[in-house]
Amino acid sequence: MKKRMLTTSVTALAVIASALTAALTASAANMSNGTNGVLTSSDTELIFTKDLVIHNEDTSVTSVYGPTITYNYDIAAADGESLATVKDSTGKSMQVSAGIPAAVTFTDNKAEFASAAVTLTDGKYIASDDLKLTFDTTKFPSAGIYRYKITESVADADLEAAAITRDSDNYSADRYLDVYVKNGTDGLEVSSYVMFHKGSSEDFAIDGTDTATTEKKTDGYDSEDKNGSEGDTGNMADHYYTFNHKIKKQIEGDLADMTHKFPFTVSVASADKTGQTYSVECPDTAITTGTIGTGFTVSLGNDDTITLTGLPADAQISVSETNDTPNTYQAAVVNPTVAAAAVAADGTCSFADEKLTDYTAALNAAPTKALTDDTVFTNTLESISPTGVILTVAPYAIMLGAAFFFIFIYMKNKKREGSESAV
Repeated sequence: MKKRMLTTSVTALAVIASALTAALTASAANMSNGTNGVLTSSDTELIFTKDLVIHNEDTSVTSVYGPTITYNYDIAAADGESLATVKDSTGKSMQVSAGIPAAVTFTDNKAEFASAAVTLTDGKYIASDDLKLTFDTTKFPSAGIYRYKITESVADADLEAAAITRDSDNYSADRYLDVYVKNGTDGLEVSSYVMFHKGSSEDFAIDGTDTATTEKKTDGYDSEDKNGSEGDTGNMADHYYTFNHKIKKQIEGDLADMTHKFPFTVSVASADKTGQTYSVECPDTAITTGTIGTGFTVSLGNDDTITLTGLPADAQISVSETNDTPNTYQAAVVNPTVAAAAVAADGTCSFADEKLTDYTAALNAAPTKALTDDTVFTNTLESISPTGVILTVAPYAIMLGAAFFFIFIYMKNKKREGSESAV
C-alpha cells in the first residue's frame, strides 16, 4: 500500500515537473512578453520593442500612413551612481554589479519605421519594431545581478522631419537593464532580466510586489509607459498625429451657372515626406489617393467637396481654382481667408503653403489644427442692369434736351422783343 502511494506521488511530481518545464520553455521562447519590466529569459537572447503611436483626429478613420524614422540604441555598463541593492518581497537582497561589456552585444540596435498604411482602432495604431540583445554567459565572472544602461539616440531634426511629437519635458532616452545570472547545471545561466527607468539608489523587487517602484519598470520603449507619473499615460512614448481636411465649393448669384464645375488643383507639402501618400475622397472616383509633393486636379461644382485624410501634422496645403468660364466672378475663400476679388476668364483664386496645425519640433503636446474649419471657395455672379435700355433711351433724351433748350431760347427772345415794343 505504501509502495503504491509512493509510486503515485512520484508520478504526480513528475507530471508537475514536466508541466513546469514546458511552461518555462514556452516563456523563454517569447522574449518580447514583459510584465512590469520583468522579462523572461532565453539565457542568451533578449528582445524588447520600440513603440510608435500613430493617431488620427477622427476615431472613425480606419487607415492612415505612418512616418519614416530610424532610432539607434547602445548598451554600456551602468556607472557607480546607478548601482544599488536589489531585494525581493521576502527581504532577500543583493548588491548590483556594473554590467560586463564583453558579455552583451546588440545584434539588432535599430528600430526602423517606414511609411506604410496601418489599420487604426478608435483612431490609434501602435507600430513596433524589435531590438535584440545577445548575451555570452561565459563572460560573466560569477553569479550575480549585472546592471547595464541602454541609450536611445535620434536627431531632433529627424523627429521634426518625421513630424513626431515627443513630451520632451518627461521623455527619457535611457533604460536600465538588470541581468540576473545564476549557477546552472552546466555553468552560468541568465535567469531573468528587469528593465526600468531609474538607476538611482532605489530598490526593485523582481517579483513586482513593490508597488511603489513597479510603475518605474518597463517592457522596453513601450507605448503605455508613463514612468510612474500618475494620470499621465504614455508620456514616455513617441507619437505621430495625422489630421484630415475638407475643401468645399459654393456657387452663388442670380446669373451664376449652378451646373458648372470649376477645375481645382490641390497639393500638400511636408518636410522630407515627398512621395508619401494620403487618402482622397472627391467627385472624381478615379482619384482615391494623393501624394505629398505632387498636386492633383479635380473639377468641383456647387456643394462638391474634397476630403483629405491622414495628413501629417506638419502638412502645408495649397489650393488653386481656375475660372474657365467667359464670365467674371467674384471669388473668395474662407479658412484661410482670401478676400473677394473679381476673377475674369482664365484667372485664378488661390492660397499657398497654409499650415494645417501648430506643429513645431519642440511641441510637447498633441498638435492642434490651425485650419479648424472646412475651406470654402465661393464664386458669385450677381444680376446686372439690362445693357440695351441705356442705348435705346439715350438718343431721345438728347433730342428732348435740345428741344427744351431751343424753347428756352425762343421764349427768352420773345420776352425781350415784347419789352422793346412797349418802349
